[in-house]
Amino acid sequence: MIDDRMKNYWGAVRGMRRAPDAQSRADWLKGPFQLAITLEKDPRLRALLANIHQENNQPA
Repeated sequence: MIDDRMKNYWGAVRGMRRAPDAQSRADWLKGPFQLAITLEKDPRLRALLANIHQENNQPA
């Protein structure tokens, strides 16, 4: 069970980091990454994903 949670977490982070450009990263954050946040049941992992999402949505 914990392995499945970590797979969802790392899959979301890895996909976002592998996006080749800013537009792809924005699309990833709006789609699969946000879905991973809503599906995550562990509150600590959900908080980490939400924090990453917020950091990447803020303009530089």
